[in-house]
Amino acid sequence: KSEGDNYEASDAARGLFQAAKEATHRGATMRGKKDHKGNVIDWAVGATTTTTEYVGENKTRLGGAAAGGGGFMVGMVLGGPVGAIIGGLVATAATGKTLETIDEHQKKKIEQPKLTNE
Repeated sequence: KSEGDNYEASDAARGLFQAAKEATHRGATMRGKKDHKGNVIDWAVGATTTTTEYVGENKTRLGGAAAGGGGFMVGMVLGGPVGAIIGGLVATAATGKTLETIDEHQKKKIEQPKLTNE
């Protein structure tokens, strides 16, 4: 065993509690609390904000993975195990590329200055 293989069941719980603590602190800060003593509302605000940022930064990867799952299911129905693999790969690649193209198009659209008629 390597040093990294020494995980215990308590590690997952400790990680969850740390993430909840950080989300609560962030929510309390966002809501203007000076003492950073948070409650469930602060946790919800912090967790929602963090999740929103993560999804915004990783939408292409997440969308491709979701489409891959759907492609896997359709492929399994239509072509068995081989169809499932091909369906998952094709759906992941096609959706990932499509989302990437849309994202690039949106960024270009946002970066262009708006023309005004004066």
